[in-house]
Amino acid sequence: MHDLGGIYAKSLGVPQDYIRAHMWFNLSAAKGERIAVKALERPNGR
Repeated sequence: MHDLGGIYAKSLGVPQDYIRAHMWFNLSAAKGERIAVKALERPNGR
């Protein structure tokens, strides 16, 4: 889930979409992935 958020945040093969990136980071953070929590703390998820 975190990786999907990164794909949308960095526009890797998909249109850049911070809303979708944030959604994936939120889902990942809810499952306890600490790296996703850090990504949510950054404004653009990078």
